Amino acid sequence: NKPITLNKGWTWIGYNSSMIMSLGDAFANANSLDGDIVKSRDRFAIYDGYEWVGNLTAMTPGCGYIYKSNDNKKAFVYPSTISSSRGVVAEQKVDNLFASDYPNNMNVIAVVKDGDAVVENAAVEVYADNSLRGVSNQSVVDNKHFMTIYGDKSAERLTFNVVVDDIIYEVENTISFSEDAVVGTLDNPYIIQLNNDIQIDGINVYPTLLKDVLNISSKENI
Repeated sequence: NKPITLNKGWTWIGYNSSMIMSLGDAFANANSLDGDIVKSRDRFAIYDGYEWVGNLTAMTPGCGYIYKSNDNKKAFVYPSTISSSRGVVAEQKVDNLFASDYPNNMNVIAVVKDGDAVVENAAVEVYADNSLRGVSNQSVVDNKHFMTIYGDKSAERLTFNVVVDDIIYEVENTISFSEDAVVGTLDNPYIIQLNNDIQIDGINVYPTLLKDVLNISSKENI
């Protein structure tokens, strides 16, 4: 196989093997470091020093990828054989509503919390104004959401909605879009806080719901 050169930072890489491989097999010769990232157009994974974690699980022939290396320039080759391909399947094609409209993307590793408690079974939507730019319908591991967010302009303001039990919460979290940025890590995921009280002249409005019940409390007589 032809050697693949990885520069420090992001490098576009092809996948010149004829076999579908797990990330562990594909990068077995790459001496990956803790925090290295590989992503496709709509999924990504991060190396934790032992294994690859994320919603990208396999390398598929004919697909392109981009690899972020924390090491100096180096080269590797994909294995010509693997011990077993059992259980390794090609990534299912996603009906991606964003990729054709936006040339760039960024990634977020996030956890939804309500105060100090982790919220399980949450879905997350990301918007720029009223334009949906990314969705995570379920967490990948340890309640962490691996989100790919699409855009075409840097510094676009991104906002989050959280869906829990069919209730949609508009939370206060905001970030700015930046091409190929990665927000959050496995050890320190980005926190999407569900329990954000909004202070309005002494009145607490919590959380901001887009439907169902809106809770309001005040220390003053209303």
